[in-house]
Amino acid sequence: MALVIAVVDTPATVKSMLDKLDGQGSKSADIFFEVSSSERATDRISVCTIYMKSHHAAFVLDVNTLGSGAFFTSNTAGVSLKTIFADADIAKVVFDVRKVASALYESFQLSLAGIKDVQLMELASRAHGKQRLATLSNCVKKESINLDVKDWAEASRLANVVASQAQYKSGEASIRGPIKLASSLYDLSAVSFLPRLFSAYEQKLSPPGQKLWRVQLKYTIIRLIEQAKTKAYETQNADGPWTEDYLEEATDSWNEDVMMCSYHGLSFDEENGYEGI
Repeated sequence: MALVIAVVDTPATVKSMLDKLDGQGSKSADIFFEVSSSERATDRISVCTIYMKSHHAAFVLDVNTLGSGAFFTSNTAGVSLKTIFADADIAKVVFDVRKVASALYESFQLSLAGIKDVQLMELASRAHGKQRLATLSNCVKKESINLDVKDWAEASRLANVVASQAQYKSGEASIRGPIKLASSLYDLSAVSFLPRLFSAYEQKLSPPGQKLWRVQLKYTIIRLIEQAKTKAYETQNADGPWTEDYLEEATDSWNEDVMMCSYHGLSFDEENGYEGI
């Protein structure tokens, strides 16, 4: 099935997009998204690209044109991207939650919940060396069995060419005409890769022995989202959130909890914590 791409740059097209996204209140991941900024306005979101796996459809949200309306416009059911992003019951997948959370909060004071981070999933799935974060391109190359790396490289090359040709007026970034869509090719390729990367890492983290990392992912993402709301937060740091000392302490604590849990006849539910068997 061919990928359907829609440019969303009017209130009407925002509402049409929301009608498709509405009703996706599921723990299964169906919404994958990325945000990006113009080169000359790195502190302002210019595009938000959303991919719906179930519809094999991508929405290129022109934030430059829509402004806050991109996220605050509601459909007839009262659903907006603001409410979708903040809904913990709607699973949403990103790559590098630090960057996404910081950009959304800095630009529009938007909060995130129900987020799964492919970058952190890759880190957690490693047998060793969990200190440095991988780039998206490295993840794609590493899991290249089912991914066309040539398409990724070409999309990246074209996006860089287009970005260098972008026109600006009055000192502010302005993506115009076909440049608007072409400059989003990188994000389109990125979000189209995320479902396959997500599935690969989810499978690696699914065995019972990986429960520690599934729990660590959940609470680390919540912590990073809150930290991203502070102005001093560093989103470009390649260091992961888990130091060697932290990992050793977390593993020891987890093993103690498992033993205590078993002794008292309790089980650990990943969503709600400890509960009786």
